[in-house]
Amino acid sequence: MIWMRSELKHKVVGVSGPQENSSRDDLVTVEEPLEIWVAYDDESSERVEISLSITMRTPGDDHALVMGFLFSEGLIQSREDVLELEAFGPVTEPLSLQNQLKVLLRSGESVANKNFQRYFYANSSCGVCGKASIQALQMLHEPCIEPDSFKIKDQDLRKLPEILRTSQCEFGQTGGSHAVALVDLQGRMLLLKEDIGRHNAMDKLLGQLLIEDRLDIRDKMVLVSGRASFELVQKALMADIPCFAAIGAPSSAAVDLSKKFDMTLVGFLKDTGYNIYHEAQRIIN
Repeated sequence: MIWMRSELKHKVVGVSGPQENSSRDDLVTVEEPLEIWVAYDDESSERVEISLSITMRTPGDDHALVMGFLFSEGLIQSREDVLELEAFGPVTEPLSLQNQLKVLLRSGESVANKNFQRYFYANSSCGVCGKASIQALQMLHEPCIEPDSFKIKDQDLRKLPEILRTSQCEFGQTGGSHAVALVDLQGRMLLLKEDIGRHNAMDKLLGQLLIEDRLDIRDKMVLVSGRASFELVQKALMADIPCFAAIGAPSSAAVDLSKKFDMTLVGFLKDTGYNIYHEAQRIIN
């Protein structure tokens, strides 16, 4: 999928003092809806098409976003489960976008077995708003977190906030996006995805790894630019990621989930220190 510009220029009036107003152009992060459809052939070879979700996202990485979304929802396990992805619908301006994407699944069994409709609409700040029932919040996959698969040095962990900040191209232009990064044991950033929605950034990361057939990341960690929320920890656990670090605070539900599955959870990460909420032994001196 071709990357498109994810910022738009708008005229603004900058105010810095009572008599210090100025007119200038300002880059703003694009936020557009994406409607996700799934299609499959049933037992009688009849085509079934379902509108699964509408999410507000930053355009340009839609295939990765949708693949990651379907993976984190337990609807696919590998790229082989998807036969085709097709953008459709009316073209919207000013970026000439099609804001609907249909995924043709190899099998509809995973969809037919679901007893919930995930949600009809999600805004850019929440990946679980409006789910049909509390049951839908339960883990769709039993995480396999290996105790000794990942360790990172304290000094390498402290360097990550600055590495993340300097790598956030979208945020550097607009200040309006979240980031999720994949990091190895040496503290090297292997992949970074940005989006106006934090849950979308995570889905883009997982989806890109799925597309490239390198989702075996049990010896990696993820770093998020904001807070550690329940849905982000849940998505990371779907990929058996053993360590989760956040620049911001964790929620109580995120802490509880990390404890349930023995994931290392770090919050308030900066170069001067951080908090470890669970499984501190994965961070070494």
